[in-house]
Amino acid sequence: MAKMSRTSANKSAISRTIKSSAEVNQERAGARLDALLFPDGVPPNLTSGQFMVAIANVACRSAEGFEGAERFLATERGEDRRRRVVRDEAVTELRQVLIKVRGAIVNYWGEYAAQDVGFVGNTPETPDHLLSFATNIQEKLAAGFDDYEVDMPSDLDLGRPDPASLAAAIDTRARGLIASMEAYQVEERETQAALNARDKADAQWSTHYSPVAAIIENLFRLAEMPELAERVRPTARRRAGLVEEADLGELEGEAEFDVVGEEGDAEVVMS
Repeated sequence: MAKMSRTSANKSAISRTIKSSAEVNQERAGARLDALLFPDGVPPNLTSGQFMVAIANVACRSAEGFEGAERFLATERGEDRRRRVVRDEAVTELRQVLIKVRGAIVNYWGEYAAQDVGFVGNTPETPDHLLSFATNIQEKLAAGFDDYEVDMPSDLDLGRPDPASLAAAIDTRARGLIASMEAYQVEERETQAALNARDKADAQWSTHYSPVAAIIENLFRLAEMPELAERVRPTARRRAGLVEEADLGELEGEAEFDVVGEEGDAEVVMS
């Protein structure tokens, strides 16, 4: 199921209002414009109606470019969220291992032994701080605990923890977190690039829409078709990417839309 934002759907509908009006009425309006613009006859292979439709297509192509950029941005944001989930899971896994390693050290050698290898304060929750915390502990575990007295009751011997194994367990999770952070950072950059492309496409539609709509409106007025001119007039709402009543048929004719929650603007699911 593809997703289109409400803004993208609106821009497409507004642009199609112009195009459909031009296409449907190109012969009638074109005949009037031909007589008005070319009183001595239309140049070969050109009609005013075709000229009008060609102008209308400029706005539609810009709307299609915006929609494509929005779809790509939605894909990148979805991948961004997936990578963030993977990173957050790696943070959780490393924190849990560190908490268990601390517990093993405290249980066998006591609280001071745990503090001496770096378990001071709460285990960090942010990725960068957690990695620094874990790296410090991993390095200090290499010294072992030969100088520490066992703090485990003799009748509750649960086995001596192996510092090398504890360090290896931390190292495995830390490497996993580093990989997930790097992947997330790459995805963040790609999402920003997609956002920039979407904004550029948005600006291009805004640049094209108003003059195209104004030209088509005034061509209809020139052809003495005021009702059609009003239908495509570039209103303040349309310039802001909001549909008018005349555009609703173009919006509903595209597909069935369901508005779903999304970060930022709502999205529209086209089924």
